[in-house]
Amino acid sequence: MKNGSRKALGIIGCGWLGSRLIPRLSGEFNISASTRTQQSADKLAALGYPSIAVEFSDKEDLAVHAWDAITGFDVVIVSVPFSIRRATPESLKFKMNNLCRFIGDFKGQLFFTSSTGVYPRTRTIFTEADLPVTDNATEHQIKQTYPKVNILRLAGLMGDNRLLHKYKVTNLDDPVNHIHYLDISSVIVRMIEENMQKKIFNVVAPQHPTKREVIQAQLGDTKVAAIKAEGRIISSAKLITELDYDFMYPDPRTFHKHSN
Repeated sequence: MKNGSRKALGIIGCGWLGSRLIPRLSGEFNISASTRTQQSADKLAALGYPSIAVEFSDKEDLAVHAWDAITGFDVVIVSVPFSIRRATPESLKFKMNNLCRFIGDFKGQLFFTSSTGVYPRTRTIFTEADLPVTDNATEHQIKQTYPKVNILRLAGLMGDNRLLHKYKVTNLDDPVNHIHYLDISSVIVRMIEENMQKKIFNVVAPQHPTKREVIQAQLGDTKVAAIKAEGRIISSAKLITELDYDFMYPDPRTFHKHSN
């Protein structure tokens, strides 16, 4: 451990998720962070979290260099979005090149937050084995550079101010693949405690009610009858088994009860 009895942890990309991981993890780790803007970095620094502002361009940016503080970290969590629907393969490659330059030759425990959006929109049940890392360019690129990286394929991020009824939603009878951000942080803590490396997990709440059920639950309608949702379901069975993990919030219909 680099700093006393507490591990030093760096979070690269303090957006919606990263900014919510910090309060959960700060009781157990000494945290530093990177953000996209200097204003956000200053706010985190004022709260006691040393921070740096860095933007990962989708063009090759040789000005990006290794984070000076990274040699002092035991753990690094990468929470930088790589949306395959909003970018070209070339731009994603450049963005990952820039990110890897920032990580440098870090040798500690590394987490990369991917997305369940990597799976096809086919009405079936998907496990991690259905999409090897080699079949996803972004995951494959970081895996080639950091062979021991843990890849977490996160479902739709929910909790706090993110509630499904606030969004324009279609296909109301399709199942949801959601995850409460507090379960993400708990999964990461467990993996750090067990010093896990080279893992790939779907991090998804194990229950998959329909979008309609979730919305009506959030709006206080208790009369809706549960139906068996049929559609694309992302399985978290591997995570539950290998990590012996019990989800804090297994049912997306109750997420709103555990939000600020």
